[in-house]
Amino acid sequence: GKPVAEDIEKLILQIHDANKYSHILAPASASAKATLPRVAAKLDVNQLSDVLSILGEDTFVRPIYAGNALATVKSADTVKVLTIRPTAFEKVEEGSGSGVVEAVSCEG
Repeated sequence: GKPVAEDIEKLILQIHDANKYSHILAPASASAKATLPRVAAKLDVNQLSDVLSILGEDTFVRPIYAGNALATVKSADTVKVLTIRPTAFEKVEEGSGSGVVEAVSCEG
């Protein structure tokens, strides 16, 4: 079956514990909107939703008032947990990034 928020949360937290990431991002999808608030709560940090722009490592732009206004938000949290709107960002050419894909498994 499809993974549920509880299982994805465990996987994200296990990977974070092993690597101590400063930022955890996911697309603003139904799955991520169900999972990332749980991750943020376990890490005792706030979650920023629907980020439209990243201005710096701790500064983000997101919609407020049902999207009628934009807010620039600065986060002092040790780990930034964000959902982003992928369509708000420029498309990159395939193969132009330096990211690495790694296989992971979830214990428990």
